[in-house]
Amino acid sequence: MLMKRPSYEHTPDDDQASMNANTAFHMGKWQAFTGRELTDMNPVQEVVITARYPSFYRHDHNQLTDEQTTKSKQLFNDVFDDVILYDLEKVRVYNGAKRPTARLSMSLEVDGERYVLSLKDDSSNVSDEVDIDFPLRDSEKITREIAIQRIEDGYGRENWFYRQGTDGIIRRFDNGDAYALRNLNRITNTESLLQASSSGLKSSDEYIDNMRLDEDMGFNLQPVTPYELEGFRLFIIEAKKHTL
Repeated sequence: MLMKRPSYEHTPDDDQASMNANTAFHMGKWQAFTGRELTDMNPVQEVVITARYPSFYRHDHNQLTDEQTTKSKQLFNDVFDDVILYDLEKVRVYNGAKRPTARLSMSLEVDGERYVLSLKDDSSNVSDEVDIDFPLRDSEKITREIAIQRIEDGYGRENWFYRQGTDGIIRRFDNGDAYALRNLNRITNTESLLQASSSGLKSSDEYIDNMRLDEDMGFNLQPVTPYELEGFRLFIIEAKKHTL
């Protein structure tokens, strides 16, 4: 997906982070160490880079009427079908153990920015068979998905997903700036190591619980307005003029 594996280079910030961690330890703060001490003692503002989304992306979340929900679904599927038909010869169908999945990935350029667009169609056979102890919500049974990621200097940056559940509602999952988050995690890796050693890897149940909390509190996985999807449709039309 036009992404390079980032190479790691030791920097003075790494030495400073180690010194800050040692200071926290000698101050008796190690057990309660959160990783914030690293940035509080030696702020590294450059790792938190302001996200750059295309103009059609909307930051507001509003309750949609039935009419708006229907319009969003129509726009989403129009874009999905249009892209699939436009590059039909590149569509790949994977016959997995549970269901076939159609996938398409393509590179785009719009307004001087490069993106990777990925489509996935699971609508032929949506299944509840996942490794969790409770049933999925209709919003979690994804029939179709369009993923977008901005590419900068070979690195994947902001990435988000438009997802259609079996309830027919189009929701957006915003996964943030992957590159900035990776750098932030590098600086605060002490926190990650402590969490991993004390609690182990998060289970799929915990992951879904967190996703549902985001959805219920309106932080993520919110219904997408027709206005945003119309902007996305125009974005795709423009992208076709510069398909890489």
